[in-house]
Amino acid sequence: EHYEKPSIKRKRKEAASKRKTARALKGNKF
Repeated sequence: EHYEKPSIKRKRKEAASKRKTARALKGNKF
């Protein structure tokens, strides 16, 4: 339980970056 918070934070960060890249790809529409 003690080391679950950092992993959740990391997962959230990863999800945010993934969403950012997906949004950029959608906007550029390669």
